Amino acid sequence: MKILGLLPNKREEKEIRRVIENITLLDNYTELFEKLKSDYFNILLLWTDEIKEELLLELIFRAKEINKELLVYVLGEKASIQLVAGSISAGAKDYILKPYDVQKLIFTLERDLKKNQIKSSGKKINYDIMLGSTKEMVDLYKNIGRFSLSNETVFINGEKWNRKRVTCKNSS
Repeated sequence: MKILGLLPNKREEKEIRRVIENITLLDNYTELFEKLKSDYFNILLLWTDEIKEELLLELIFRAKEINKELLVYVLGEKASIQLVAGSISAGAKDYILKPYDVQKLIFTLERDLKKNQIKSSGKKINYDIMLGSTKEMVDLYKNIGRFSLSNETVFINGEKWNRKRVTCKNSS
């Protein structure tokens, strides 16, 4: 996993370098595109602390033009609906608000990278690792599979699951 980060604010650099081993940090966005063109990176982290919204969206869009497989994450202290939606529309995978746990961030990056690699390789994911073989659990697995094919939001609630507790809410 090769990570490129645009960190215009040096406050967090020490902790980031301590936790993320394979990261190249830039402190100037003008170097970003040269670096993306000259080397291959899986992940781009953009901190929003000192970047204007229009510039941030442009950075995301242009980075994704250079490398379509690049996973872009935006990390910031504040977020408006417009900024988050704009970031995702421009091609960001996620917008993560501070304070964030760097260990959880690493886990998310690794998980998303693995999913992205599987998706781009065309391999099918084996979901046979779920535990439980009771009738109720088998029904639950079938419903998970059915809902996974849609863009619907699904909420399963309660210790004892039954069909009445599955709520399908249209996310649009």
